[in-house]
Amino acid sequence: MRPRTLVVLATAAAVVSGGAVSAAPAPAPVKGQVFAPAPQSKPLYGTRAPEQDPARQRHVVQAADGVELYTETWLPAPEAGRTPPKRLPTVLIMTPYVIQGQKRYSGARGDAIEYFTQRGYAVTQAHVRGTGESGGCLEQTASNQIEDGARVVEYLGRDASWSNGKVGMYGISYDAETQISVAGLGDKSKTKYLKAIVPAATVGGQYEYSHFDGVPMAGQALLSNVAYLGLTSATQGKTSTPVKNAQKATCQPEVLANSFNPTGDMGSYWMAREYRGGASKITAATLMVHGLADFNVQTSTLAGFYDRLPRSTPRKGLFGVWNHSFPNAHSAVAPDWARADWLPMVTAWYDRYLKGLDT
Repeated sequence: MRPRTLVVLATAAAVVSGGAVSAAPAPAPVKGQVFAPAPQSKPLYGTRAPEQDPARQRHVVQAADGVELYTETWLPAPEAGRTPPKRLPTVLIMTPYVIQGQKRYSGARGDAIEYFTQRGYAVTQAHVRGTGESGGCLEQTASNQIEDGARVVEYLGRDASWSNGKVGMYGISYDAETQISVAGLGDKSKTKYLKAIVPAATVGGQYEYSHFDGVPMAGQALLSNVAYLGLTSATQGKTSTPVKNAQKATCQPEVLANSFNPTGDMGSYWMAREYRGGASKITAATLMVHGLADFNVQTSTLAGFYDRLPRSTPRKGLFGVWNHSFPNAHSAVAPDWARADWLPMVTAWYDRYLKGLDT
């Protein structure tokens, strides 16, 4: 039998006899339990794209420094006589990888946005500052971007016309670090609407992506940040303006100078991009996912993050043998191990914590 995700549970017991407490013999390990939550939301609706109602579904959130942060939302649409509720939970994808109208997660393995909207969720894509249709400069997830995320969450939870007051987040890699950074380090008066996150293959901080045990990895930071500058910040969004384009360069001297630093020191630049300090402050129900054969984002990210989540925070870890991908989409490691129930599993998570359903 080929191994899949393994959950190991340990138990301890004590017996009381004659007023004395003594340790009972250690019980046999509990067998691994299948993690197969049952989603309750059914595919009842269609999908209304942002261009069908741009006044409602395209919105600019103003950042603390005045930068314009672009968001666009896909909503459930009536289908076969079934009308979606007026108040909906929202799944937020905060990403640097899209421009207006472009879906982040669609392809041969399905369309995540349509999957969620058909099941009664609004899905919002927020363009990270310095990318897509947003202004500002791509700072690689430091304080400005974290505050941006908190403001977007607040808009979606408090002000969006369709909102039921509950927001979840979804995504892999950069789209996962936006989740843990905002959930842990964002302004709590704004992130109180954030009720569930599903970070897959996230870093625990930017330093570890480019260093190993204090040693810089062969120019990794410089190569990575130059690539981001070229592939995302240099991309012209459909709403680009001279002001937005000029803003994209404002933080790059600091980013590139620190990326070129060969010392391996974890100075203030890297500390501003370290997210483990926020783990103990996360209250959003967390389904944390990582492939143990991921050679892009190392599994060291798990050290000192998942175990720091508060006991009061609902949490599950889904860790198994796959590469830098969702567990339903890996190809480098035994494709037949892929979990076909990935999106149903995520839906069950959101059903529980965004809709209050029993999953």
